[in-house]
Amino acid sequence: MTRENSNMNTNSHRFGGYLSRLRSDASGNTMAIVAAAMFPLTAIVGTAIDMSRVYMTGTRLQQACDAGALIGRKIQGTGEWTMEETTTTSSSPGNGNGNGNGNGNGNSAAAQANKYFNANIKNGQFGAKNVSVNYVATDAGEVKGTATATVEMTLASIVGMPDKTLTVECEAIYDGSVSSADVMLVLDTTGSMAWDVEGNSRVCDSYGRNCTSIPVADQRITALKASVIDFHAKLTAKTSEDGRLRLGFMPFSSTVNVGKILHAENPAWMASEATYQSREWGYTTNQPSAWGSPTTTTGSTSGATNTQNGSWTTSTTAPSGFQISPTASNNSSCTGRSTPSTTTPVSNGASTYTTVSETTDPNTGVKTKQYTRTDYWRTTGYRYSWFSSNPRCRLQQRNTTYYTRTNLTDVSQPTEWQEQTVNGWRYKALPYDVSEFVAGNEVTTNTGSSGAAVQSEWNGCIEERDTVADSTFAPLSSLAFDLNIDLAPNSEETKWRPMWPTVAYHRNSLAEERISASAASGGSYSQASGGCPSEATKLAEMDADDVADYVNALQPTGSTYHDIGMIWGARFISPTGIFADDNVNLNAETPTERHVVFMTDGELSPSSSTYGAYGLEYLDQRITGGSNTQFSRHEGRFEAACRAARALNVTVWVIGFGTSLSDAMYRCAGDDPANKANAAHVFMANSAEELTESFNKVASRVGDLRLGR
Repeated sequence: MTRENSNMNTNSHRFGGYLSRLRSDASGNTMAIVAAAMFPLTAIVGTAIDMSRVYMTGTRLQQACDAGALIGRKIQGTGEWTMEETTTTSSSPGNGNGNGNGNGNGNSAAAQANKYFNANIKNGQFGAKNVSVNYVATDAGEVKGTATATVEMTLASIVGMPDKTLTVECEAIYDGSVSSADVMLVLDTTGSMAWDVEGNSRVCDSYGRNCTSIPVADQRITALKASVIDFHAKLTAKTSEDGRLRLGFMPFSSTVNVGKILHAENPAWMASEATYQSREWGYTTNQPSAWGSPTTTTGSTSGATNTQNGSWTTSTTAPSGFQISPTASNNSSCTGRSTPSTTTPVSNGASTYTTVSETTDPNTGVKTKQYTRTDYWRTTGYRYSWFSSNPRCRLQQRNTTYYTRTNLTDVSQPTEWQEQTVNGWRYKALPYDVSEFVAGNEVTTNTGSSGAAVQSEWNGCIEERDTVADSTFAPLSSLAFDLNIDLAPNSEETKWRPMWPTVAYHRNSLAEERISASAASGGSYSQASGGCPSEATKLAEMDADDVADYVNALQPTGSTYHDIGMIWGARFISPTGIFADDNVNLNAETPTERHVVFMTDGELSPSSSTYGAYGLEYLDQRITGGSNTQFSRHEGRFEAACRAARALNVTVWVIGFGTSLSDAMYRCAGDDPANKANAAHVFMANSAEELTESFNKVASRVGDLRLGR
């Protein structure tokens, strides 16, 4: 300390003498003064910059430590934090995977704590180096962390300031209780939920015969019901007396049953007119009344049919080169003689014609007649016979008759047209007034057999609002209204439409088709069908009886469309969307935890023939736009809905039941599909017991979480 002061005095003396000389010699003073000031100015500015970096690094280091402690404690739930999970990690540039070399270490809680720490601060950020953290769990149910980093001095090092080593501490406390939590259960209730866990859809004898449906007790849906009831009980038990636990249900298939909830909330959210791929009985059209001469095309001809031989008679004449009655010594010399060849077939009467079909194209008026022509033929055959009474041969002949059939087609072009009404079906996209339908009234449409009136009532399932047939969803198109979770309807394009199987029909092509009533009975023109799941429920406080009554009424039906389930699960839980007034916090001091639990028992299985939230996909092409990428586009929409939910600060959990899960499922929950063993938000269940255990793991991680310091 003394030496530092001595040096300072010596320097001051020299500096004073230098100033005296400057005072006596005015030439060049400005440059000298600036030069003299550079050193202290650099030191002052450099120190300020480096101290700012130290402050920013310290702030970010504390945030990273807090983030890791919070997620680690939350994922730990009521489980143990084992020694293997107690991990020291150093952060490398671009690394956010749980330790310095990019590999997750240990089971999920510690690995995820380190991952979140590394995601928030990295070596090189603000000039920091040697960034590391150590998390441990205490017997008191806390996760504590100590994080360090060294900030290298740059300009401040000119004045001898050493690098700064920073140390921060963090602590996360998770008491397991629930003050306020909203949990939306998005449940796969498609047809495969009637199978058993092993994936059998029927029970058969050892020969594969006498098959029956899987007993209800062994169906996947039964295991799901029991697991959800137990899940609710465990959450209820940990909810504080003045707290709030709300559950909501979103069963899904190829659509969701939310329409009546929407209409009750705001009738203007539902469209008053919608277009369906439908059919119309009877139509006025120009029909041909006269045709020109047909163009005939000859098809295949059959061989000889129904051959009939006549009697042998003695010939009165012989073909050239042959004798009528040549001499012969015995029978063999007679029958061995060369005989005339069978004659060429000759016509044996007028041809007859039989019509096979006769049609007129309703669009072009071209008449096509298909028929067969039957031609009759005769041939003459010869032989020599021995007559012993007058030893010689006699030439005999007999006639054989038969017919052949030839397929012919006549095509005639129309020459005159006239307007007339045709009793037949016109299949095309048709607009319908749905205002009474969505209001819950019985509606009559003339879509029954031969245009008969049929009545139908809405079951509540919906078709989605307008979207775009995109293949990627990052960024999300502003016209993909179906994926805009929070957007309230403000135009016809943004309103939802009722699903209406009674009026929806398949057809063979995208173009309008006009066919006869009899042709419409074929499978190509069948009525559309799509499984409508049980009605969803908004988030609400439910007691044990409420939950049991709801889940016990669930029935398996329809195909698996993950995207529509996730879209509507996010809509119903969003605090800023169409149900924002219902999804406010319990009070200003108690923020609400929000969770979506997505359970599925099968892979995404879109079909071009399925009727669902996006209409009849082959004909409507709202998702594909005509491309052959139906699966990938639905999967992309699913992931976009998951991202939208997480952006609302909603924690997404995924449970797979009796099925493998795609990488998209892991990404949906925010986990790394390349590190599935350490997934924090994805669980697999291959039995009823494991399904209950998976739901219980989620329940253990729902609760109050706070920083201890």
